[in-house]
Amino acid sequence: MQVTALQEAIVALLAASTVACAATARLPGKPGCFSPADVTEGQRASWSVPNDRTLVIRRPENAYLIELSRPVFGLSFWKNISFDDLEHSGEICGDGRDYLIVPGYEPSHIMITAVRELSPAEAASLFAEPKQVHGK
Repeated sequence: MQVTALQEAIVALLAASTVACAATARLPGKPGCFSPADVTEGQRASWSVPNDRTLVIRRPENAYLIELSRPVFGLSFWKNISFDDLEHSGEICGDGRDYLIVPGYEPSHIMITAVRELSPAEAASLFAEPKQVHGK
């Protein structure tokens, strides 16, 4: 039986999704979604950058950990970030169809691989020593 390039690509995608699922399982919190308007329009949220692949957004009522598919080097120094919801559902859920937009960075759209809603204790531990905090 001959293996086609398409079959090889499918196998590679399945392997990558298995690794992504395992990586998401190690993140704190539970799967969640947030509205980009809560972060970008009302200045109701602040965010911190624990590392170049992770954002933590804290709103008055809750917090979310956002994991990116690739690092954004110097992410803590970018101030004008936004989000893109390709399904136009009004929510960012980390289902592979949502992106962090970093104007001036290449590539400017970075896929969000996970969004986790954090408990108050989990959020407090991640905000305890942030590299950079933005917002309020």
